[in-house]
Amino acid sequence: MGRLIKICGAAIAISLGCSSLDTGPQGQMPTGRRAIQQVDHHAPPLRLTAAATGPTAPATTADQAQSASTSSADVALLMTTEATASALGGVGIDRAYQNYANEYSTSPKAIGSKYANLQPAACRAELRRRRLSVIADRGMAVGIATPVRITGPLHGIRVVSPGPKSIHGKLDCRLVLLLDDASELLAELGVTSIHVDGFYRPKARLPGRRRTPSQHSFGLAVDIHALGLNDGRTLVIERDFGGKIGDPVCGASARVEPESRDSIELRNIVCKLAAKRAFHYLLTPNHDLAHRNHLHCDIKRGARQHLVR
Repeated sequence: MGRLIKICGAAIAISLGCSSLDTGPQGQMPTGRRAIQQVDHHAPPLRLTAAATGPTAPATTADQAQSASTSSADVALLMTTEATASALGGVGIDRAYQNYANEYSTSPKAIGSKYANLQPAACRAELRRRRLSVIADRGMAVGIATPVRITGPLHGIRVVSPGPKSIHGKLDCRLVLLLDDASELLAELGVTSIHVDGFYRPKARLPGRRRTPSQHSFGLAVDIHALGLNDGRTLVIERDFGGKIGDPVCGASARVEPESRDSIELRNIVCKLAAKRAFHYLLTPNHDLAHRNHLHCDIKRGARQHLVR
């Protein structure tokens, strides 16, 4: 009788499907898979431990493949992020240039207009008052009202320009005063040197306008091809500007391509300088092919509009 009861009990258990080892379609999902499904996918999957998956229910081959795939994707994303940060010098991307307008309207307080309209005597007096490292130029300087040469730093910034024997190293007194003011801002931005192609070019004319003189012919323009920084880097206009002809230089729609630490920093400097309305015209590589390797900055007597292009 006892044996008969045991046989019947076993038959009933099998018919009811009571086995805790049932892993068929209607059975329980393996503990390992359940643990993976409950993991927050924003957290690194490598944090899964034996305690999470259960010592008696190891993950299946499919589970391990899914975990490995997710881990690889996260690692790849991390490496990409680190590579981007490394390319930018490990600093955050501050696209400050997008906060400035691309064209600037008339401003009676603009320093560009303030100095452009100075008379020679008043300009020389201001040079003496500031005790700037400037000497009068005695050579040929047709078109320049008060020809001078810069011989020392402006607000601690070296002006690297053509030497004393080059005609391109002379400029008007008014432009010196303006560069002195601009150098104060540049020094705050970490600039330590301004590399100049030239100031004065006698008989220079605007492109396509044979009768319209360039401000270079008056010693009131400067072509800048590079800026040295206090951390030893040099921002080269042709290499680092990251612009495209016809695109806005500053403003919400302005872009730097390709982005790098140097290109973003250079564009920020240019747009902050433009926002000060220091120059009537600030022409960049975005203006045309002729300006691909320098910034043209000038002032003009009587001019009222301030543009960056």
